[in-house]
Amino acid sequence: LWKEERHQEAVADLWAYIASYYKEKRPDLSPSIASFDLLNEPCTSYENPGDGTDPDIAYPVYDRIYKAIRATGDQHVITIEGMWSYDSFRDPKDYGWTNILHETHMYNWDHEKIPYWLFNDYHELKNWGHDYDVPMFIGEFTFFEDGEAWKKQLSFYQKRGYSWAMWTYKAAVTGWWTTSWSILTQKLDLRGGKRKANLKEGTYEELKEAAEKCASRFCQKSNTYNYILDFLAE
Repeated sequence: LWKEERHQEAVADLWAYIASYYKEKRPDLSPSIASFDLLNEPCTSYENPGDGTDPDIAYPVYDRIYKAIRATGDQHVITIEGMWSYDSFRDPKDYGWTNILHETHMYNWDHEKIPYWLFNDYHELKNWGHDYDVPMFIGEFTFFEDGEAWKKQLSFYQKRGYSWAMWTYKAAVTGWWTTSWSILTQKLDLRGGKRKANLKEGTYEELKEAAEKCASRFCQKSNTYNYILDFLAE
């Protein structure tokens, strides 16, 4: 994407189509859309971030997509993601952008070595997330099965004025995977005997059955649900 002209053109065309669709064909749904999130986690991997985390490379592509959307007349909030730190962002005013939201995903993968108080202090030290007077959204996070960490980190978000959302509302897990990644969890099998559907090779019937099993009645409220309730109750 970052180096291929045809890929950049395809993404810009796709977003222009999406913006036009909700503006012209489904204006009834348009008010329900909070934001257009241009690219989810624009990186190769956590260990090897790649070009998408370099603002000098990523922002010209973002600018192209932004202009394609605005050319349709659409004025939805546009979300720019920075991976894996807040210093991946640039000032929207430098590009003439308006109605922008910054998003990042916050994971302390080394939480067993780096305590959350130090994790927070590091963010405070860099004043991350308060640059350019742009709202910040934490679009993914988890603090695993540490109830106290949930309280402290959500308090940190509140203090900083960040909006936040869980990684996902509903998830399916196998084996001994933690349930702290979603509000509702479909626990397939503790021993991993049942597997998730193979989206690439599964038959129509297999995918249909898997989708039906994602209904809330087949899920359990995760530990995350209780952690958030405890925080909100204080």
